[in-house]
Amino acid sequence: PIGVVLDVAGSGSQVALDLERLNECMDHDDPSIALAGQVGSQIKIRTRDGWLLASVRNQKQDRRGAGNSVVANIDFMGEGMEERLTGKIHSFRRGVTRYPIPGALVYPATTEDLRQIYSSDGRSAIQIGTVYPTSDIRAGMYIDAMLGEHFAGRRLHLVIGMLDAKDPAALTEPLAPNIVSLSVVPVPGHEWHPAAAFGARAAGKPDVATALADLPADGLPVLIAGSLYLAGEVLRLNAELPD
Repeated sequence: PIGVVLDVAGSGSQVALDLERLNECMDHDDPSIALAGQVGSQIKIRTRDGWLLASVRNQKQDRRGAGNSVVANIDFMGEGMEERLTGKIHSFRRGVTRYPIPGALVYPATTEDLRQIYSSDGRSAIQIGTVYPTSDIRAGMYIDAMLGEHFAGRRLHLVIGMLDAKDPAALTEPLAPNIVSLSVVPVPGHEWHPAAAFGARAAGKPDVATALADLPADGLPVLIAGSLYLAGEVLRLNAELPD
């Protein structure tokens, strides 16, 4: 362990971290353990049947003792069960149902712990980087949740081109109440879903330019989505390719 829980609140907690143990962790080969206790790092707290994961928000010197510890505020990320044979975290889920008690032991989160926390649950996602401090754990953003929240309560025209390996419903269902028209276009150079895969309301179009030209002039926003290949083609046609 690298510390103990001092107090607990609804969404976070305060922990005391041992400076000597943190300095020992700095020499560890696992980059996640090497950064244990630092701001932005992840730690884990043992519960009765698993682990509670948290992120270190800030830290300051603990002036109550001999100066050999720091006090840190942490934000709870979620909880997972412990595999008895290997000790690995599994079945991680966001939110907390069982809070720790003051005095509970704090441990550094390993790279394998982070791999479980940030693993995909099968929903459509785009990669936006890697999870610090690792170099191989992909950080993703769920497309359906992001679009559903961004366009909540707004009517729109959807122009979509989706690779045939993807699930059409993953993108269209969260937006279903918002969609006024749905135009399906090919994804150049790839196998793609035809209009029939998106339901009776979908209309097939030969390309994005035609799909846009056929839309009514009603002033509603147009969302072009479904594939990064398609997005790249649209940016190329608009001469807006990123540097």
